[in-house]
Amino acid sequence: MNKFNFGRWKEIRDKSLDVIVDMVLTNHNTENVVPSIPVFQHIGDKNETLYILDFGSGVGRNTFALSEYSEKWQITGYDNEIMISSAKEFSNKKYGKSFNDFKNIKFESNWDEIKNNKFDCIVAIIVLQHISESDLDIYIQDIKKMTNKFIVTGRRSLDELNLDGSFKSVWKILEKNGLSPVFCNNPELYKKSENPSDHILCIYEI
Repeated sequence: MNKFNFGRWKEIRDKSLDVIVDMVLTNHNTENVVPSIPVFQHIGDKNETLYILDFGSGVGRNTFALSEYSEKWQITGYDNEIMISSAKEFSNKKYGKSFNDFKNIKFESNWDEIKNNKFDCIVAIIVLQHISESDLDIYIQDIKKMTNKFIVTGRRSLDELNLDGSFKSVWKILEKNGLSPVFCNNPELYKKSENPSDHILCIYEI
C-alpha cells in the first residue's frame, strides 16, 4: 500500500507547514484552520473512556482538538512519517504546546501495527478522497475488523479518476466493500448528487 505517499502528497517533504495545511484544506493556514468539531459530537460520550483512531490525521488539526474535547478519550493519529513530523510543528504553532504535552495522544505511521488494535470509533475526516481505490479497498477491509463505528466526511470523488476521466465515488467504493451508512447529514446528496465536490458526513455501524 502507498500509505498516503501518492499523487501530490509525494511533494510534502519539502513544503512549509502552511503550504501543507493549504494542500489539505484549500485557502487555509496554521492560523485560521479549525477542527471539525461537529464530527466529534457523533463519536460518543465525552465522559467515557473511548479509544479513537484519527485515520489520515495529517498535521493533527483534529487529533489535538479531540484530545482537548475529552481528556478521557485516547486518540491515535495515523498518517505517514512526514505528516506526523508536521503535526509536531503544528502543535507548537497552533497550541503553543509540545507534541508530548498531549498525554492522551499517540501517533503511528505503521499500519501493520495499528490494524491489530480495536477502537471504539474510527474517524476519517476529508481523507478517503485522497487514497487510491486499490489501497482504499484494503484499508476498509482492515477497518471492518478494527471497529464497530466508522465516521467518514469529505467529498464523494477520489483524486484518482477512471480511465475515461470520470470520477470514482468514495461512497460507491465503501458500498462495494459492504458498508452502507446508518446516518448521513444530507441523504439527498448521498443518493442523487451529480457534483463530485459535494461534501457530506456518513456514519457506518459495522
